[in-house]
Amino acid sequence: MATVLLCCDEPVLAEGLTVLLSQTGGFDLVSRCPKADDLYGQIELHQPDLLLVDLTAEFTFGLLNGLQNLVQHTKIILWVH
Repeated sequence: MATVLLCCDEPVLAEGLTVLLSQTGGFDLVSRCPKADDLYGQIELHQPDLLLVDLTAEFTFGLLNGLQNLVQHTKIILWVH
């Protein structure tokens, strides 16, 4: 089962993704982060297989590069709306 960490600042979207992941086999949502500031601590705590990130103004290329270096085994999935 793949562990998933979700970073999304939109509560309705985060709840929808939580429900979707819970109904889809093979995924275990270990944490939800509403802000990028909380992300590093949650990553270190849970060491997720997948990181789902809602790409907002908080996420600079520097932050994404730092995340990539921190979680080399984690697949990072970005989305923009």
